[in-house]
Amino acid sequence: MKRIFAVKTSAPVAIILMLASFCHAQDRRSFPAGEGDVYVEAAQIPSDSDTGCTITTCVRVGFGFLSFRRRDMFPGDSVLCGDVTISTTIGDSSGMGAAFTHDAVRVLVNRYGETVRPDTSILFHRCHRLQPGTYTISVDVEDGSSSRRRTLRLPITVRELTGSGPLLVSFIPLREDATSDPPFRIAGYGGNIPFGDPAWGAVAGVFDDGTRWSWSLVETRGGRPHGVPLHGVLESPICLDRSACPQAPGRVERFAFDVSDAKSGAFAVFRFPFDTLTYGNYRLTVIAESRGMRDTLTRDVAISWSNMPHTLRDPRIARAVMQHILTQEEAKAFASCPDEELTERILAYWRTRERTAERPWKRMMEEYFRRADYASFEFQTVSRPLGALSDRGKVYILYGPPERTERVLPPGKPTRETWCYPSLGVEFVFEDRDRNGDFRLVGQRKGKEQEGAEP
Repeated sequence: MKRIFAVKTSAPVAIILMLASFCHAQDRRSFPAGEGDVYVEAAQIPSDSDTGCTITTCVRVGFGFLSFRRRDMFPGDSVLCGDVTISTTIGDSSGMGAAFTHDAVRVLVNRYGETVRPDTSILFHRCHRLQPGTYTISVDVEDGSSSRRRTLRLPITVRELTGSGPLLVSFIPLREDATSDPPFRIAGYGGNIPFGDPAWGAVAGVFDDGTRWSWSLVETRGGRPHGVPLHGVLESPICLDRSACPQAPGRVERFAFDVSDAKSGAFAVFRFPFDTLTYGNYRLTVIAESRGMRDTLTRDVAISWSNMPHTLRDPRIARAVMQHILTQEEAKAFASCPDEELTERILAYWRTRERTAERPWKRMMEEYFRRADYASFEFQTVSRPLGALSDRGKVYILYGPPERTERVLPPGKPTRETWCYPSLGVEFVFEDRDRNGDFRLVGQRKGKEQEGAEP
């Protein structure tokens, strides 16, 4: 077992923390609300069809949205069943219906644990043929065993793809997938990009090999630009031909491109710098220029962290929890940092740790605050509502869960608890001297397995 976080000289951070604020507070600016367990991605796909323009919709329904029930014909809980209906209506600017589909999907699982995993979803794909114009795509998702219902609406402008371009119609967020060729797939999170992950994007349209690409990105708050925009050049696109569309309509295992024939004409895939940004809302603009002509494509995206640790959602609480690893100088700098700048400062601190670590900074930060979440609830007391700041919480965060624990209740003396880490050769001794459940660290010693060993 390896010790994950190094102990540095720390200084107390003067913050009054209440348990209620830990449970409910969060930085609304930096943590997009999103749509929870239901996402819809819609894009125009270049097509050679003469019957209209092709629009693809990718619907992702998390298992957390479904109410699973036991199937009577199977004994026990060997098979659980969940049903969902997905209705898609596309209307033009005059309110007339241009397309409608209604699909029922059933999913079977063998164990209850599979129904609560955050990474399990139903993926459903449909294609529609539309004439050029402005439309609203309305996707209604309804759980078959409860009254739970979600309706998402997306505006989309359909353009006729004629001429030599450049002409851009869609931006499709992608994720890396080493099992496919090309090595990425459609993310399908409705413009949401997972925080810290390498982010690719496919720009659909008409362009040629000599097209010059660039991008700009600006944070948005309340739908308005905020801060200084970032700019960059997009180089070495991975080009896919016009037949590189998602799979056949219906339920799919993943949203993916079928064909990897590398010739120009439909999709240009680029690596975008989303993994260098903090979580929040952004406006992306892609610019294509060729032979004196220019076209732009703008898309609002959200960099989100759906399962963010609770102790990280409020930057003031995160600052307090980080006192276990901050030096005195770092603690002073954090204490004087304005609240509106705390989120960015916290992320900057963890980015710098990556230079001397073997793991990505996001993984280190996530593990630290996951441990803080556990400690905050497991070791909380009336006198110390945030258990991550207790002595046991500090050891748990820095060393992880103990490999072995020993508790002694001697008559007339405080209860003593020993945490043993044989693989690290260290033990920590805690005592409940105030008889209130707040065990204080009273000793640190070499583990029994290390006694007598050469230093």
